[in-house]
Amino acid sequence: MTVLNFPASPNQGDTYTVNNVLYTYEGVKWTANNPSNLSSEYVNITGDTMTGTLTVPALVSTGDITANKNITAASYNTSQLAGFRNQLINGNMLINQRGSVNTTTAGVTEVYTCDRWYVDSAGTYSWEQRNPSNANWNVGFTAAGFDTCLNVRNAQSSYRIRQAIELPVVGQPGQFVPGSTWNVSIYATDQPTVTVDFRTSVTGAAGDVVPVLTETLMPAVPGESMRYSYSFTVPSNITLVSTNNCLAVSFRNSSGTGAISVSGVQLEPGTVATPYEQIPYQTQLANCQRYYQSISIDSPDYPTFGQNTIIIAGGVATGPDTANFAFNLVTTVPLRKSPTLSFSTLKLYETTYGANQVTVTAAYWAKGGLSLTAVGAFANSPRPATFKATGAGSYVSFDAEL
Repeated sequence: MTVLNFPASPNQGDTYTVNNVLYTYEGVKWTANNPSNLSSEYVNITGDTMTGTLTVPALVSTGDITANKNITAASYNTSQLAGFRNQLINGNMLINQRGSVNTTTAGVTEVYTCDRWYVDSAGTYSWEQRNPSNANWNVGFTAAGFDTCLNVRNAQSSYRIRQAIELPVVGQPGQFVPGSTWNVSIYATDQPTVTVDFRTSVTGAAGDVVPVLTETLMPAVPGESMRYSYSFTVPSNITLVSTNNCLAVSFRNSSGTGAISVSGVQLEPGTVATPYEQIPYQTQLANCQRYYQSISIDSPDYPTFGQNTIIIAGGVATGPDTANFAFNLVTTVPLRKSPTLSFSTLKLYETTYGANQVTVTAAYWAKGGLSLTAVGAFANSPRPATFKATGAGSYVSFDAEL
């Protein structure tokens, strides 16, 4: 405890300093740090200017707080800072148009998994979208607020879980301007590495990959279980290749081939890993459908037509002869580009001629609609027709990925 030995018989205005505290004699008493002799080490309650950093463990204000420059904070009201900060789509692995929940896809190489997430590997691996009903579900995801994750395992060689973020203009960095700083974060069952680069497609090719961040081990976020993050700056002297159309962010298990489950992946401006940005389901689905759409016999949004049949579209089938048809189909969301089509067990039915039908053998996208080649023939063309998926496992998909 500090002992104060004030001078005897002081005069008005005399000062006394102890432990860097200045006391001034005001005639009848000693006053610490009065405004006329305020120590520069203390903040004046009536107003002051800070020349350094002010650290406040807990700040409570009953009035406005005004800042003329940036405020860096982990969260506002324990939630995300603003809408659409996350540059990644489907970071919580919720949308999965290509696969089934808790169903393992084994022995594949270089495929899309949960929407927008591609696993790049020269060897085979297994993947699945998991939720809490899976026997191998990690409850740490539940505690963090996630009900789905992507699991990759049984990799025969090194792999990377990657998303390609579309650039607004080909050959230009868009929001990832040179000198800008970004934070990437992820919830994972093992410590991951992260790699960032500009490229021309999700796979990349010799000469078109422009490094932004070489493979780096991601440190854990203090106080958050299973969460890892890393901040990086886009090099100020970076030059893109004229064909670069995306920024690719890639992750993998730190061992290179070990199993990993991931969710809550976020890429945002700044140096702080803020709370994961929760996007409404329909918005997130629409974001995914810009790049890929699938209509199958199990799709809930299309009318059924008897057993194991759904109506994909109705209209007029027209063509140069009775075996080739052009068919209008408006996709749920406009696609990024003319898609590549895949299908199984599709048929065209003449709506005015009973059971007359043809089986589709080839399909491609042309000028905003479907062009179909079929086995069998309608009596004449054009004909009012319905385009249907029939039989177990039938589907048609539209792929416009980067």
